[in-house]
Amino acid sequence: MLVPKVKDTAAQAAAPHVDPRRLPLSKSIQSHGGTINALTLRDPTAADYIEIGKLPFNVRGDSADRRVEVDFKLMALWAARLTGHDEIVIGQLSATDWLALTGRINTTLIQAGLTDVGNFDASAES
Repeated sequence: MLVPKVKDTAAQAAAPHVDPRRLPLSKSIQSHGGTINALTLRDPTAADYIEIGKLPFNVRGDSADRRVEVDFKLMALWAARLTGHDEIVIGQLSATDWLALTGRINTTLIQAGLTDVGNFDASAES
């Protein structure tokens, strides 16, 4: 006799849902509309790539010696577009929040399948 599997709703309710696109800030910042305690990234669109024209990072080397170089000026452009806040607002982020945001943006762009376009060159020499 088959017994239907019962979902453990108590365990599901106890486990908090973590949204990888939402970044709670360690220090609030001010925008034109008030206080910001978290930033939310939207998915990039073709218009973002066309307008900005370049990824905010370069990946160099092979798998044994891979290095990622971040262009923070380009990162600020991407951050402004993907969060909907201008660069002046983004510039208020603490260093900790800024580095966390750059990591989230890099992850978002990589998950979009962009490991072989733009300024990515695994065979380039430094």
